[in-house]
Amino acid sequence: MIYMVAGYLIIWLASFAFIISLVQRQRQLRREIEALREMAGEDKVTAARETPEYKPSPTLR
Repeated sequence: MIYMVAGYLIIWLASFAFIISLVQRQRQLRREIEALREMAGEDKVTAARETPEYKPSPTLR
């Protein structure tokens, strides 16, 4: 019985550690994406949409 409880405890601890590492990776990726957007000049895209030559493509239905 002790080994079963210990096994479940190890599995749960490993699962929580894995989930925590996934959350940390996701946060890091979001920061990197935001930095890349700033470097790429996301404002240029929005500025291009404000020009009269901008014509959005029709959406498919």
